[in-house]
Amino acid sequence: MRPNLTEEKLHKVEKRMKRERIHQMLQIIWMHIDCRQHHCNEDASEALRLIWCSVPDAYISFKEIKRAFRGVFRAEELKNIYDFYAKAVGEFSESFEPRSLQHLCRLIIRSTLRGNQIWIPEGLQQTCLPKSIESFLNFEKVFITSNEFAL
Repeated sequence: MRPNLTEEKLHKVEKRMKRERIHQMLQIIWMHIDCRQHHCNEDASEALRLIWCSVPDAYISFKEIKRAFRGVFRAEELKNIYDFYAKAVGEFSESFEPRSLQHLCRLIIRSTLRGNQIWIPEGLQQTCLPKSIESFLNFEKVFITSNEFAL
């Protein structure tokens, strides 16, 4: 895969989209390329999942990445990059949608715990929270129903 990425093309994209969003997409692209070269799919996938669990930003949509990098990568390459991302984060998004309130609350709780020097994951074990909430705050791959949050 040889991207046709030039500084000029990046400046054109910056006119349509925030720089932070472009950086996020470039990180995904870099991870995908690096992963293909080093055959580290599962590790890269898990790293990408954890990164996206720790940010409040909306998931990248296929339309966004296609719009930003259409002239840089072939359509098939863009689809492969997006499939890698969507599989890693467990979310395929057609359009820009904000993250769930549940996810945003998790980030605030984690930030508050850190601010009180309750380190994650070790400090969480001392809080005596239910295991399901502890798993949720630790970004574990556990699907929790809303009923399990009732205390």
